[in-house]
Amino acid sequence: MGKFSCCVPGCTNNWRNSPKKKFHTLPSDTKVRRLYEKLIRNENLKLNAQHTRICGDHFPDGERMCRTQLPSIFPWTATPEKRRVIEKHEVPSTTKKIRKGLEACELRSEDVFAEEIENNVSDNEVPVSENIDFVVCIDQACQTEDFRDLEDLKAKIETLNKEIEALNKENEDLKKNIRETNSKPKFDIEDYKSSDEDISFYTGFPNYDTLILCFDLLKEKAKNLCYSDKGTTHFDPSYNKPGSRRKLSVWQEFTMVLLRLRLGLFTKELADRFRVSVSTVSSVCRTWIMFMRKELEPIFSIIDCTELQMESPSSLDKRSLCYSSYKSRTTMKSLIGITPNGVVSFCSDLYCGSISDPQIVKQSGYLQHLNRGDLVMADKGFTIQDELASVGAKLALPHFMKGKKQFTKEESEHNKKIASLRIHVERYMERLKNWHFFDRPIPISMSDIASDTWIVVACFSNFLPPIVC
Repeated sequence: MGKFSCCVPGCTNNWRNSPKKKFHTLPSDTKVRRLYEKLIRNENLKLNAQHTRICGDHFPDGERMCRTQLPSIFPWTATPEKRRVIEKHEVPSTTKKIRKGLEACELRSEDVFAEEIENNVSDNEVPVSENIDFVVCIDQACQTEDFRDLEDLKAKIETLNKEIEALNKENEDLKKNIRETNSKPKFDIEDYKSSDEDISFYTGFPNYDTLILCFDLLKEKAKNLCYSDKGTTHFDPSYNKPGSRRKLSVWQEFTMVLLRLRLGLFTKELADRFRVSVSTVSSVCRTWIMFMRKELEPIFSIIDCTELQMESPSSLDKRSLCYSSYKSRTTMKSLIGITPNGVVSFCSDLYCGSISDPQIVKQSGYLQHLNRGDLVMADKGFTIQDELASVGAKLALPHFMKGKKQFTKEESEHNKKIASLRIHVERYMERLKNWHFFDRPIPISMSDIASDTWIVVACFSNFLPPIVC
């Protein structure tokens, strides 16, 4: 038995001096607990404490009969006067005969009624004519009281039946909604695999075979993804992934992320399509994006920078860093490098929009991918000859006028050749921005995975046909 004491002020009952008394916990219902608090008048009462108890002395019957029963006996309340117990007396057997007479002669006159009673009573029985009115009055009073109680019960039963009917209807409606929700099929990209146009629309891949090719590169490690907002790791494929079971298959998670990136769908819409919670969609998308960035990062140039819109930060310092004088708004900036045949060989993280082209080349790690003798083509803003020379690479820039009236024939041919190749970079950037996730400014809430998202989309674009044939 627990070591409890009664929480009512002035009550000394506890587990020691009253071991046979019942100590009741406070009801879990909030409204009933508040009523207890008002009645008990204990300022130090801890309603939520598991060991708070009230003894049975504060209930009329010495114990609480149900959880909603309120205590009514306290040191500060007056002791109710004991009701007088009415003694029961045996009614002479002649009353039975009198009642029979009452039933038979209910509508007859009093004289005839009394006369029949006298005839039914034998000489040796005690006359009860004086008690007739008393018996009849008591009987009528009892019948009236019983009738009122019966009417009250009927009213309560009718009210309860209505409540039961309403609850049954609500239950049926909920069951119907569940059946309708379960009957709706989850979105499945395989329903569109026969149409290259639909596959391209939903996923950005040219056809179903190319989509499967990309998925095959990821599926083994994706089986043991560890979902986290801070980062993602994957376990060994032979290891049994801990935690709750996935609500979606690896294939469904992969296609859901593609819909998020390709069509720019909101998490609520994806949650409805795949019948999962919004938080699940958010966790899966963030984890997959960071995972694919590691697995699909481009191998290794014609370079250029592009800028993406972003929401304006609330901090003035960050807003100043992200403000692009070229776009006249807050942006994120990335360096893109493609091979002469139109494949992305380098895609940098996203930097603040105010960063210059030479700075992003230095900070992005692009120089580490160059080999001695590599030739890099760039626009006039990339004054990075010294940086390229440090790794043995060369820079091909278009010629400047520098006060000349016109270019020489050789300079014109050189500029034309560079321009014809650099146009592919601009076309490729347009291809990346066709992913509708970038139609709107990048939310501040996704700034921590904005670079991962951008690089993953660049990797996906390498599965498309080359832009240079």
